[in-house]
Amino acid sequence: MDRSPSGACRVGGWSRRERFDPQAADGAEVLDVGGDEGEAVLDSGGADQGVGQAHPLEVAKPVPLSAEDDRRLRILSKRKRIEARVRMRARIVLLAGDGLSDKDIASKLDTDRRVAARWRARFLAAGVDGLLQDATRPERPRTARKVANVANVVRITLEQPPKAATHWSTRSLAAHLGMP
Repeated sequence: MDRSPSGACRVGGWSRRERFDPQAADGAEVLDVGGDEGEAVLDSGGADQGVGQAHPLEVAKPVPLSAEDDRRLRILSKRKRIEARVRMRARIVLLAGDGLSDKDIASKLDTDRRVAARWRARFLAAGVDGLLQDATRPERPRTARKVANVANVVRITLEQPPKAATHWSTRSLAAHLGMP
C-alpha cells in the first residue's frame, strides 16, 4: 500500500478518493463513487473489479401529474372501500410523481421494483383509468367442437321443447345432450 500525492491510499492497482489527473492516469478509467466533486476512483484496466464502478442504469421516466390526476390519485390512495391493489397502484404513481425512483418506491411500499415500474409505465400509457383495471390475459382458444356444441344447445333450446316441462333447465338440457 502506498500513498498518492493527494493522500489517498492505493491498494491493488486502484485508489480510493483520488483526485483525477489525466497525466497520472496512464490510460486508467475513471469510475464514479459518488464522492465529493472532483473525486474519482481510478481503475488500472483490470476487468470488472466491482468496487465503485458505475453501471449504466435505466432512469425511470418522470411522471407529470396534472392537478386533476393528482386529486383522483389521492382520493384512490385514501379511500377505504376500494381494492387494496388499486390503492397500491395509486400510491406508486403518487410517489413517482414526487420524483422517487422505482427502487425507492418499492422499498417504501414494501413491494418489488418491477411492480413500481409496471404501474408507472401503465399510468404514462393510459392515465388514471389504466390503474383501475387489470390487463386482459389471453384465454384458451375455443375449439370448433365447443362452437358446434353451443350452436346445438341454442338450436335445441329454441326448437325442441322438453317432454313434460314448459322450458329447459340447465341440468335437463345437459342430460338430454349427454353433456357432463
